[in-house]
Amino acid sequence: MHLPNVITVPLAIVVLSQFLPLQVGNAQALSAIRNRLIEIELTSSRSYGHPVNDVELSCEFVSPQGRRTTVLGFWDGGSTYRVRFSADVTGSWTYRTWCNDSANTGLHHRSGVLHVRVSPDETPLETLGLPRVSPDKRFFVSANGEPWFYLADTAWELTWKSTMDELRAYLSDRKSKKFNAIQFCVISHMLNAGSTNPPHR
Repeated sequence: MHLPNVITVPLAIVVLSQFLPLQVGNAQALSAIRNRLIEIELTSSRSYGHPVNDVELSCEFVSPQGRRTTVLGFWDGGSTYRVRFSADVTGSWTYRTWCNDSANTGLHHRSGVLHVRVSPDETPLETLGLPRVSPDKRFFVSANGEPWFYLADTAWELTWKSTMDELRAYLSDRKSKKFNAIQFCVISHMLNAGSTNPPHR
């Protein structure tokens, strides 16, 4: 899995029932489950010396009702870039990518349709919708407005001190105990201490 003075590290929260995304290739018409993460893989037509710094990638998704949502894409090694998105309503969505290098035909202006349906075995999270802050900014609610109790476990060093088998076992255990979120650091704080090789198993 590829996470002073004052130490600042990116923080992430994983909602357990959405841990593994559905992966798809460069197809123009895609199928997805409502409120379930989908991953779109893109292949760059150009090479870069520093992909993280040189390339900006985003993707705009438009719902059947015309609502627009833009998410950022990311480099995943070699010529592979990915965009992850979770559609909250069923129907046919359209999507279109944007890259700061307009000559990159593999990343810029890739478009298509995303057909979103309800899964017959959808989880409670998928039924109620992703949690969000209530209108009065005092607590969490589901997409339908019902209160959402935030029961999280903290595993700050999960991403660089665990193997994938340990990670899956940990998430399975916490899910069985009814935790609904995990808090962790995406990047090791040791990178800020001058090390280019943080502990990783």
